[in-house]
Amino acid sequence: MIHEYAIAPSVLASWANNTRDYREFLREYGLGSPRIISSFPKAKASKLRGYLLGFGPQDQESIQGKRYLEMVSFLVETLVERVAPENSSDSWEQMVTSEHENRPFNVIIADPKLELSECISPSGMYDQGSCWSHQRQASIQRQVTPAACLLKNFLRFSTKQIVFIDPYGWTSSACSTFSALLKEVAQDRVCSKVPQVTLYYKESNSSATPASVKQQILEGIDIEGLKLQVLELKETSDDDVFHNRCVLTEHGGAFSGHGFGLSGEPTHTDDWFLLGREIYEKKWEQFVDDCRFEIGTQS
Repeated sequence: MIHEYAIAPSVLASWANNTRDYREFLREYGLGSPRIISSFPKAKASKLRGYLLGFGPQDQESIQGKRYLEMVSFLVETLVERVAPENSSDSWEQMVTSEHENRPFNVIIADPKLELSECISPSGMYDQGSCWSHQRQASIQRQVTPAACLLKNFLRFSTKQIVFIDPYGWTSSACSTFSALLKEVAQDRVCSKVPQVTLYYKESNSSATPASVKQQILEGIDIEGLKLQVLELKETSDDDVFHNRCVLTEHGGAFSGHGFGLSGEPTHTDDWFLLGREIYEKKWEQFVDDCRFEIGTQS
């Protein structure tokens, strides 16, 4: 549902010259969109910002200069973190070619188009079948493999925090799903940093406890540095009810109708939706930054 993009600085600069391209960039990329920009060729947002500003218009007070500065500032807010290339003296085109051969990007935008798989030029973005086009919703079978395939980029891109939210996250079927999803965290990572993982579920009359849920999820999981926190939440009379089922990371989130308790039946389906920025920020605040529910037991 989300995809890592490497965009040539020259392309960004050209978009600042055109009102439509400038506004489309702010609308179609970043948090709440399917297109998350890579930190490549730097490892940190501050370094990438400085690098990109070196390609901007000379007149920073011009309309194009102000647009470019806004685009770069917007871009570095949400990044897929990568390790910086060893030879940073090479051109962007040389570096992206070498990096793509080792750890492929989902999409590369360059002008002229490079002879690389998944590379497109700005003029080809809207062609039929273009890899720039992404769905913001999907209907999948309620089985582990389709769910893992749909959510894998949330999991393997994250270096800070993965949050699972499901009122019935304590059930055995949900625990099995979480365990399978955590295995995706270690697959095809582009950065060695491992995120903190948190599960929020709603209190129930079952015998499940955060400790037993945590033990069940982590059974068979061997990922160095992975930490899982499980919290049982209680609804309060003066706030919202706990009914949402979603996954959140620093790169965005996705919402599910049925949640993580998968039936395993091939005829059963569930609908997943990519959260827009506004709803994502609401959910992040509601559960992570300022939990609006009473925290019961935790492990």
